[in-house]
Amino acid sequence: MSNEERRKKGRKKTYVARKRRLNAYRRSKREEGYGGRMKARM
Repeated sequence: MSNEERRKKGRKKTYVARKRRLNAYRRSKREEGYGGRMKARM
């Protein structure tokens, strides 16, 4: 049980970190005017 809880907490943390990183990435992307990750995904 504790293991699963720990996993959930980790997932949440990574989600928040990813969100924050995405925001920063978007800002830098806007400055450069280059698609980066989105282009790669498509």
